[in-house]
Amino acid sequence: MTPMRPSRIRGNDPPDNLAAIRGERVPDSFWYRQTRRCLVRGIRAHDGFAQNLYGQRPEFTRALNARAIMSNRVPDMNSPEEFSYCFWHPDIPAEQTLRDLLERYPGNDLLRYQIGLTGDTTPDLDTALYKSERSRPDIFPIFDTYKFFQLLNRYGVLFHVKPQPTMASKIYLVRHAESEHNVSKDFSQPDPALTPLGLQQAAELGETFPYSSQVATIITSPLRRAIQTTLSAFPHILDRQYFEPGSKKGVENGAKLVVDADLQERSALPCDTGSDRAVLEDSFPRLNFQQLEQDWQVKEGINSEVDEAVKERARRVRGRLADLSSQLEGERKDIIVVTHGTFMKFLTEDWQIDLPKAGWKEFAMKKDSERGFILASRE
Repeated sequence: MTPMRPSRIRGNDPPDNLAAIRGERVPDSFWYRQTRRCLVRGIRAHDGFAQNLYGQRPEFTRALNARAIMSNRVPDMNSPEEFSYCFWHPDIPAEQTLRDLLERYPGNDLLRYQIGLTGDTTPDLDTALYKSERSRPDIFPIFDTYKFFQLLNRYGVLFHVKPQPTMASKIYLVRHAESEHNVSKDFSQPDPALTPLGLQQAAELGETFPYSSQVATIITSPLRRAIQTTLSAFPHILDRQYFEPGSKKGVENGAKLVVDADLQERSALPCDTGSDRAVLEDSFPRLNFQQLEQDWQVKEGINSEVDEAVKERARRVRGRLADLSSQLEGERKDIIVVTHGTFMKFLTEDWQIDLPKAGWKEFAMKKDSERGFILASRE
């Protein structure tokens, strides 16, 4: 197999990305996040660029709608994900365009607040337009309406800054329980499930795990054996929304469950390749798989088995764990991560770690001046 350049793994391909930023051409692939970001920047800065991307991904649609508004056109926007979070940079729309937006989409709090922000950047804009009660709604209900509006919470940033808590969360890494391919050694079996012994191992893990009351979030690989380990081991920790009503599993206000594709196992063998998202949704109907790309299980790009890709996935997971750790407060602020034996070596950067099936180990998140975020063993 020809190794993939690290720059291609990260989506940092200078010619393609620079062309996208300049609005010169659309790269062949949108697989890489960095490429998509460059495309969004190019769309916002160059009217008429990449019109064929409308509707292909929410971020492209939002950028194209923002560009239309900044070019004084009122686009057709229907679902919440089509409304741009910013249409006052790099250009500012005309006052009449803003009035047309208010008339076209009355009662849309996101638009109204954006018009208010536009007014903040445009001293000559009619103050009656953006400082009135109609166009400057209270910002707090907006946060409940739009998932990502916290990006624009200038009130919080400027006036209610809270000290950043230390990353005091404990991270518990868990290896999945025994699965069918572990016993049969048939690595051609796609996304194998746990064996009866594996289900028993998972149940025993839950019974003996000593820190249940301190866990706020459980993050699992999307492979079937990891999900089954999570649900079988921690029904006394997880929120009841993840279990069938009447099952007597789950707890009120329990821990949040997150499915993270970056935690999948390294190899491209069928046993380490996940199921289609639709299959997972059918098998685990109470879980949310919306964060998974439709082709998340394809072992290419960032999901490939080459070292550079696996290291990058591990780095991204550590970064998300650090972010989550800094946000969690109170008595429940610990995190459980359910993943796989080989990927765990990359995640911990400890090539000797070899937990038993359904085994676990405690780590702390730390910041290293050279290596960035690292998982340090607490033993």
